This record gives sequence, structure tokens and C-alpha cells, in this order.
Amino acid sequence: MDEDCDPQAFIAATERQYQITGKNKTAHLHLMIDKSAGLASMGNFEEALEVLLSLDLKRVKRSKMRRLVFYNNLMLCYDGLNQQEQAKELYDTEFCVYSANLRQFKIVKAVILFSKLKYENFEDEIQMRLNIIGELKSMKLSKRLSLHLKLYESELAILQNDLSLGEVLLKEVAVNGNKLHLVKIAQERLSSLVNNSL
Repeated sequence: MDEDCDPQAFIAATERQYQITGKNKTAHLHLMIDKSAGLASMGNFEEALEVLLSLDLKRVKRSKMRRLVFYNNLMLCYDGLNQQEQAKELYDTEFCVYSANLRQFKIVKAVILFSKLKYENFEDEIQMRLNIIGELKSMKLSKRLSLHLKLYESELAILQNDLSLGEVLLKEVAVNGNKLHLVKIAQERLSSLVNNSL
């Protein structure tokens, strides 16, 4: 999914793997968390949320990394369902606490920075957001995460009244996002930009 931007194929692969290893309780947790990510990437936030809420939280919390990914996916689901307050509360009470212990792991640094960009209170301080975007741009990101980053960059460009840059970035997401829900978001924002400029 990270390079092909095809969550349907990712979910199918996860389900095939589940047939092989799904009876193992740890594998079950990992595969269901993966499946939730695929569902959310398609825009199926309710289904993704159901998958996450069906998991045994005590088992989820036994692994620091698994716990962090679980809460990240949960925040994305609530956000996708327009329940931003719940997502922000999870960020403040769960995600930040657990991510503080994992900062030394490069593999989670991008996840932490993306969440910070989305949920941290910057009091509209654009420079802080630009700094985080700069840090993310210096990292080796998958195609999917690079498109997420372009979406954030487009938001900031529009906030700074650089509508042409915002449009260029949104078009990149719309053209390259394949089957990701991001494509729909980018198209809606492009349409809104065009309508507002008329």
C-alpha cells in the first residue's frame, strides 16, 4: 500500500495472511491493525474503527510499537468520521504518552511528526508547522506518506494565500494517489479552490 497506494490490494493480502497465521493471537492483532489502516486509507472509517474497537486492548498494549500504531489508526478513524475532539483527546492522553518512550526509533519518527502536525496546538503558528514539514521532507518517506505530506503542504500554502502552490500540490495528490481516500479529499479541496476564486 505504501508504494502502490492500493489499499484494496493491501487488505486482500492481509486477509490471505490471516488465513495462514490468524489463529496466532499476536499475528491476529497485527493483521487486524493493518487491516484497519487499509480500510481507513480507502475512506471506510466506520469499518476500520469497528475492527480496532474489537481488539483486546490489554494485548494491544503489551507491545510499545503496536500500541502506538493502534492509537495512531484510532485517531485517524475518529478524524475521518469528523470526531476531531475524540482524536485530539487520544493524541493528548494516549499517543503523546506512548510516543515519548519511542522517540529513539526511526521507524516511528514520521508517524509521530505527522500526528504532531495534525493534532498539536500551535496557535496558528505557521512557522512551527513549516518546521515539521521540513523535517518530514528530509526523511525517506513512502509514496503514500509523501502524498499525505503534500496535502498538509497544500493546506499551509492556502493559509498563506499561495493558492497556485496549493493547487499544484492538490493536483499532485489527486493524480498520484491511485485508490487512496486522499484523492477524494484533494479533489474536493481543488473544487473548493476553483469555486472560491470565481
